[in-house]
Amino acid sequence: MIGVGRGQAILGSTGPERALATQLNGAGSAAQFQHELPQRVVTLEAFRIDRTPVTNQAFAEFVASCGKVPPDTETITPDVWRDIAQRLGVPHSYEQIQRFIWPGAAPHSERATHPVVLVTHDDAAFYCAWRGARLPTEDEWERAARGTQGQMFPWGQRFEPSFVNTRESGVLDTVAVDSFDLVSSPIGAKDMGGLVFEWTDSLLREGGTTRIVKGNSWNQRGGLSRAASRSTRDQTVRDVEVGFRCAESGTERHAPSDPSTP
Repeated sequence: MIGVGRGQAILGSTGPERALATQLNGAGSAAQFQHELPQRVVTLEAFRIDRTPVTNQAFAEFVASCGKVPPDTETITPDVWRDIAQRLGVPHSYEQIQRFIWPGAAPHSERATHPVVLVTHDDAAFYCAWRGARLPTEDEWERAARGTQGQMFPWGQRFEPSFVNTRESGVLDTVAVDSFDLVSSPIGAKDMGGLVFEWTDSLLREGGTTRIVKGNSWNQRGGLSRAASRSTRDQTVRDVEVGFRCAESGTERHAPSDPSTP
């Protein structure tokens, strides 16, 4: 994890920034940015956040330790996926998601260091709690991505397709976390402008079930790579474009108590 001290942060976007995002994503894409908040300055308490998204390998350790259900062929059957797609509007067919589904209690070996996907918001929150952490808030995630100066992208003010795994990269799949290692966010976090969208603990509306996801994915264009980009997912959805990373309050990491110590 990386520590971020207490202080002010520039969050949200301006009209010109959203216009640039629409230009990057193409005609008719303005609706993708409709949920973004206006630019503002907020004060955030100190926190820590994972340097990279959580991997399949790390999530498999959680599954083995806690008996949680993995995103495997028994959990995600064609009927289950059909219900998710129809109820929540997920665009990918069952055939298209095959490579992301685990064959059993562990992922395909060649995807061990890829970010875990096909996990619900609750799955992600339980994993973080198992680690003694939590999901980041939307504001914490954005602060980690753009630094104190409020830069537009994790790496600066211009979209750089070679810096991140988005549709422009041509990969059209997840890759190992930190594979696009040319650049990191101002605090040293990786993959915050692409690879997978990431769950946050923030709701779109109080009392609802729609959560804010931040970042961008391997299947979307660069306008969503901006730190202020704000997408949404129902918290029960499983999506091949959505993963997560964990956070915790404070900047000091405390080791678990030694049970042998009185």
